[in-house]
Amino acid sequence: RDRPTRGCWFTRAHLRFLTSPPSVFHAHSGKFYMRLDTHRDGWHAFPIANVWKEVGDRVDTVFSYEEKLYIIKGEQVYIYKTAAHYTLIDGYPKTLKEELGVEGPVDAAFVCGDHPIVHIIQGQKMRDIDLSATPRTVMRETHLPFPKVDAALCGSDGVKVFVGSEYFHYNTPRLLACRRIRPQPHKVSLEMLGCDH
Repeated sequence: RDRPTRGCWFTRAHLRFLTSPPSVFHAHSGKFYMRLDTHRDGWHAFPIANVWKEVGDRVDTVFSYEEKLYIIKGEQVYIYKTAAHYTLIDGYPKTLKEELGVEGPVDAAFVCGDHPIVHIIQGQKMRDIDLSATPRTVMRETHLPFPKVDAALCGSDGVKVFVGSEYFHYNTPRLLACRRIRPQPHKVSLEMLGCDH
């Protein structure tokens, strides 16, 4: 399949999101990623393998913490240093069980700021894991009001949970974990990519 050239292509694809310090914001879908925090001359999609060659393509989810980028693909975790060029840390990939204390698959994962908790979403469950602990184990498990989550992202304005072509906003991960009724849906295409379809 040819490389997509317009950001609106991502609205028809299966989205996954990631952040990378300092405040770089990417979306990825299938074999491609696209930087969303800037679009001076339009949005452009690039092959994932161009930047994270050890991963290849088609990742499950990505999150960043302490200047490291965690890429989850199947049962493997790849950790990259984010300085200048992404460099795979020696000894990686490792299994999900070995690195995070959980079995796959993982639908979404996110960290809020410098807080050391990664929120792992698997089906309708969100599992909280302390990244500063050794060994890493699930500290808390909660049930979510979604049968399937495609992606999740935490920023200064709270948590966005992506389900199909919509996203739902929560002020904190705790509200996501406790609230049984979904908030008002937002359109990914219009509100995040500026597409009118």
